[in-house]
Amino acid sequence: MSTGTPDGKRGAWRSARLGAAALGVLVATVWIWNAFEQGRALDSSLEALRYELEFKQDLAANLDANKARLADLRRRLAEAVRELPSRFDAVALRRDLDALAAKHGVELADAVPGKEVVKAFHAELPVDVALRGAPGSIYAFVEDLASHAPAKNLRALKLEANAGGSASDAALRMTYYRYAEEL
Repeated sequence: MSTGTPDGKRGAWRSARLGAAALGVLVATVWIWNAFEQGRALDSSLEALRYELEFKQDLAANLDANKARLADLRRRLAEAVRELPSRFDAVALRRDLDALAAKHGVELADAVPGKEVVKAFHAELPVDVALRGAPGSIYAFVEDLASHAPAKNLRALKLEANAGGSASDAALRMTYYRYAEEL
């Protein structure tokens, strides 16, 4: 009953076939998993492309409105750039504040510029102003100051009445803006 191969070699061949089958199953599993991951990546990419297509279709549908909005934004930016000075002039600022104070009968006690802060496309210069005068005159000064260019932001108005009530001290913090060309 001999088949021509000893029993030891038959076991080795059987182990080799089982090992090859296990290796084949492992390779197939890795290949299938890789294909699955690629499919998920493609699905994710496809979803992103669908979203982008919908976004662009919305833009295309509203093209005229978007062009009009863009033209309006460009016009407003050009106006702002024209209105904002390209540099700060401390002497001219003090002269303007003195003239405005004289116009409203207010004494300009002090005007102290702070440190300039450069932002994305503009710079800000805080200025602390001390005033003395009648409360109505101080309010008229502040209202007139707020309406003058360059664009400014008025903050922290502090008004203290003195004895007798005819004169008051006021402290005002304002911020001047300028266009920062060098950025």
